[in-house]
Amino acid sequence: MAATGLYRYYSGLPGWARAVVIIALILLIIIVIFWIKKLIKQAQDKANQSEKDQEYIKDYQKYCSGSGNEGKSSYPAGSYIQMASSIFEAGCYESYLTCGGTDEKAIKSVFEKMNSVCDVLQLVQAFGERTHRTMDLNDFANSLNPFSSYTSQKYPLGAWLRTEMSADEVQKNVNDVLKSRGISYSF
Repeated sequence: MAATGLYRYYSGLPGWARAVVIIALILLIIIVIFWIKKLIKQAQDKANQSEKDQEYIKDYQKYCSGSGNEGKSSYPAGSYIQMASSIFEAGCYESYLTCGGTDEKAIKSVFEKMNSVCDVLQLVQAFGERTHRTMDLNDFANSLNPFSSYTSQKYPLGAWLRTEMSADEVQKNVNDVLKSRGISYSF
């Protein structure tokens, strides 16, 4: 029986070259396994965020109910999650890999919807902790490396805003907007 295709090519190689091919295939398989594990972890992190969102929907009333002076919620729980997602998406409004910058107008428009301290607290709670979306070359290289233990740092809303915008931009697009609405909360 005549060997065909790749096997014929492989069997024609010297012994040392066949060993190199086997080692390369084993290394490729290991890299693929690590890469798949990394993708699974990223999917689990995304699912965990969805679970946190669902948990928040169940518990969101406790943050602004009672006799506190924060006020009442102006929106249903799902609206705060949508607003938090809008802020997160505005952090890098082109694409994840070719981020062109922060969409300050989109962030400002969310804060223009806040009517009380309670609304801001609900937004902070809905935002939770999220990773910074922009990457430098080192972050990008580490994210592609299947052997890297690199994980993006997660930030609560205030810290996340300060990583996306300068102090002046946070003041203008967030704090001044809240102040103009009579809300005494600042980031």
